[in-house]
Amino acid sequence: MSTDTSHNSPEPLGGEPPAGVGSSSADYDYELKYRRAFELAARARRAIPTSAA
Repeated sequence: MSTDTSHNSPEPLGGEPPAGVGSSSADYDYELKYRRAFELAARARRAIPTSAA
């Protein structure tokens, strides 16, 4: 793997988005809360036994 940064690649360096690209989510706080709630519900559902044996 080359670490040479002198090339003229259009790819951004350091994991940053390309110039001029906006966010796909307008409200990060809402999205984070939604994802955490979904994960919690999914884990809680798996923790509930499905049979009364």
